[in-house]
Amino acid sequence: MSKFVKKLWMLGLVLLLAAALAVPALAAGEETGAPNAQEEVQGEDASGGKGLASALAIGLAALGGGLGIAYLADDAPSSIDDFAEVTCTAVRDLCERHGLTLPRLLVEPGRSLVANAGVTLYTVGILKTLPGIRKYVAIDGGMSDNVRTALYHADYEPTIANKASQPRTEIVTLCGKHCESGDAVVVDMPLQKADVGDIVCVFGTGAYNMTMASNYNGQPRPAVVFVRDGAARVVTRRETYEDLYQRDL
Repeated sequence: MSKFVKKLWMLGLVLLLAAALAVPALAAGEETGAPNAQEEVQGEDASGGKGLASALAIGLAALGGGLGIAYLADDAPSSIDDFAEVTCTAVRDLCERHGLTLPRLLVEPGRSLVANAGVTLYTVGILKTLPGIRKYVAIDGGMSDNVRTALYHADYEPTIANKASQPRTEIVTLCGKHCESGDAVVVDMPLQKADVGDIVCVFGTGAYNMTMASNYNGQPRPAVVFVRDGAARVVTRRETYEDLYQRDL
């Protein structure tokens, strides 16, 4: 089921119908949307609602995502062991309350596997300071390659790659080039003193950014480069404006 199906009662309707139709096996999927894998949230989702109880009666429950990463330096995401303990305990308690056999549990830990493996690199363009309000560092990307900040205020840690050994002494907003008030990749985060042409690295972008990227305002999508043991290779080439025109008649 879609990762955006969040209400367990909706799952219950589907699962009860499946049971009535004698479907032999069906999984209930639920996405917590917890960016830092708050196991308390997962535990509550796993222990509440008739929808999940219906899934357990069928014998297979996919509890969705929730095992996250440290997007910020101060984040403390759950370990796999903690995540498993809280989730399994909640399901066990639910089964006892409803007299159900313990099911097979599935989870979708995709973000925790790949998010930290990816970073996004931007080139600094215009620098603009609004005294007493905010300092902007304009980059050659934005909401077309990272819409998560604009959609739900996702947080990221940035650094200037060519100044990585220097302290991050300024609070800045990395704004994009799409002429939208919400077009920002990072909002009010520490960064080294930026100069035009610097390369900004934004961490933790390996999970969703490329799959959610778009051609917003006619912008080509960036390339994807794999790096290992000091060697790099392009695995997805950068889009060109010619690519965008190819479907025009």
